[in-house]
Amino acid sequence: MVLKGKTCAILALTLLLTVSCSNGNTSSSFENSSPISNSTSEVISSESSSPISSESTNDLISSEELSSEISSEEISSEEISSEEISSEEISSELSSEEISSEEESSESISSEEISSEEPSSEAPSVHVCTFPDEWVIDKPANDFEKGKKHRDCTGCGERESAIIDYTLDFPRVHINYKDIHPSAPDATNYNGFANWTWEYLTVPFRYEAQKGEEHRNFQSFAKMRIQGGTSKNSSYLKKNYAIKLYEDRDCTVKNKVTLVDSWGDEHKYVLKANWIDATHSRNLATASIWSDVVGSRATSQYVSPRENVDLMINNGAVDGYPVMLYFNNEYFGLYTLNISKDKWLFGMKKSNTQGLLFAEGTAKKSNGSLYESTGFKELMEWDNTTMSGSGWEVEYAYDETDTKWMADSMNEAISVVMNTYGKLKDSMSLAEKQAIRNQFREQIPNHLDIDGCIDYMIFLHCIQGFPDNSTKNVIWSTYDGKIWSPNAYDLDTTWNLSWDGKIGDFNGNPLNHETGGFWINGWYRANLRGNALFEAILLFYAEEVQNRYNELRAENAPLSNENITSTFTAFVNQIPSSLYEKDAEMYPTIPSVGKTDLNQILTFANKLLAFMDGEYNGEKMEHNKNYFSN
Repeated sequence: MVLKGKTCAILALTLLLTVSCSNGNTSSSFENSSPISNSTSEVISSESSSPISSESTNDLISSEELSSEISSEEISSEEISSEEISSEEISSELSSEEISSEEESSESISSEEISSEEPSSEAPSVHVCTFPDEWVIDKPANDFEKGKKHRDCTGCGERESAIIDYTLDFPRVHINYKDIHPSAPDATNYNGFANWTWEYLTVPFRYEAQKGEEHRNFQSFAKMRIQGGTSKNSSYLKKNYAIKLYEDRDCTVKNKVTLVDSWGDEHKYVLKANWIDATHSRNLATASIWSDVVGSRATSQYVSPRENVDLMINNGAVDGYPVMLYFNNEYFGLYTLNISKDKWLFGMKKSNTQGLLFAEGTAKKSNGSLYESTGFKELMEWDNTTMSGSGWEVEYAYDETDTKWMADSMNEAISVVMNTYGKLKDSMSLAEKQAIRNQFREQIPNHLDIDGCIDYMIFLHCIQGFPDNSTKNVIWSTYDGKIWSPNAYDLDTTWNLSWDGKIGDFNGNPLNHETGGFWINGWYRANLRGNALFEAILLFYAEEVQNRYNELRAENAPLSNENITSTFTAFVNQIPSSLYEKDAEMYPTIPSVGKTDLNQILTFANKLLAFMDGEYNGEKMEHNKNYFSN
């Protein structure tokens, strides 16, 4: 019980007067008294006296010493409650002026502050800090760094500090490798850190999602290495990084996270620098268009086995989105966070009939010439130990100790091309030409997904994907160990951008929608830079190719002007201009800065597609359609 202010003083004085009367006389009585607690430890002193301990009051107040005027009926044990005496139940002799709410609040002392052993002085008041509404900004926030602010208590001066969030809501990746690799170069030391040639480095990894996606925030450990052959070029100050996430410092337990619902849980990702493309859009936006092409087979007369396509994420096209990358709390630049070219992109399970072969196409023979097996012109040689050979390498195999079956299976497809199209001559009789065509059409579907091959060839023409994606940068997938399908990958060298980041120039030669023409030597050999398979398809499936092209180019279809425009516009517009400007400021040697943007891509796409409309429906395609009939 706590009695406050003058109420406490009057009550205490009344009790003292009562017990001091030896003849039993009292100065007053409780006319409207409430029960009084048997516990006297809650008795509160007045302003002029010290608190009275429970021990002393128990000695002073006894039933024998109480005045006879205060009968047992007036102060019975039932009336003496263990709870409280309210201001309304105190005698009317206590005026409302003497029990003001202000006095109650300012003079209250809790029972915990009164000693049961000995008297104590009045307890000190508890200070509650009062802060002004306005904060003092110590460091303002911007799109790339958080800020700091503080405010001081107006009473005691105690300081409260807080962090100011970024001014830009954008997903961020933080890699603070200095915590566990203090001798590693700084992130800003581009010639040191960016060109670091370690295989894998264990690093702390933190992901910050956009607002509304906070459930995707996580911290992890990661194994990180530089990814991609061209990314290791010393002039590329921003590198691509392959990331594998783990729960523990020793990287023994995989940390599978869901960054996009359709991706599912995975622990392998790629941070793509997109060094040659200042727009950062070509790779992923073009991959999205390829996904649309593959997905359209569901309603097309040209349908690959749907059970395989349905297993894939994004129809087997690499997916991703832009992020801001930080090393050791320093902003490093604009990146995209992508799915890796791995079995989970294709929904593959642990099976000796499922696998991925990557046509890299850059391997050279001892005489310095390139292998031609990725162009289906010669059989591949295979090294089971390195899981590679003749410009091919394994991306996924369940049993990595024996991958020769993959090379043997692909070599069967290459053999069909070599023994048919590879032997075709204009000088042959019509019957001989027809025999070769019939042999190809009969045998090749046993080894290759012909619908996928038709789509891929058309796709390359419509994005200007040669030469970078005809004999290299192709992922071939199989689910049954027999039939292989082509899948587009690494699509930054497209839409009039060369491998070195130059616009309209390829190794010193003009690069535009008419370069080299669609045809070589004036007839069926399409300009697909030495890929005999696609040249054969253009001739042996000429009518199907023409029909599929027009289907894909129809209004709002995957390769329509409308779809290409909307896909690129959506991708570029999600990246704030401040991030583009910051990249140009930090990395002035990006080769395409100031030379490519959304307008350049769409303008070129319109010219290229108009040109391809004429090629696929022109006289030379008619030549191919009639080649085996006259």
